[in-house]
Amino acid sequence: MTEFDRFDQNARARGILIDTNLIVLLIVGSVNRDCIPFFKRTRQYTPADWDLLTGILEQIPRRYAVPHILSEVSGLTDLKGPELDIARDILHN
Repeated sequence: MTEFDRFDQNARARGILIDTNLIVLLIVGSVNRDCIPFFKRTRQYTPADWDLLTGILEQIPRRYAVPHILSEVSGLTDLKGPELDIARDILHN
């Protein structure tokens, strides 16, 4: 069994902790996948990165974040107008 196989098996059983940057990517891409390369906090990512992230997360039933990460994400997802409301709903859920 490779290291990745062990990680994958462990992640599927126990879940994973998602860091700030990946949650921001997840939220921005969920609001508007096409703005990922243009939003200041996600410029280093592509829509394909969002596809990969969501594909991985679909296979891991338990996802965790600690309160200080969520607080930071809230401040970093400074979208405008109705996109901000959608981002806040996603973060809340």
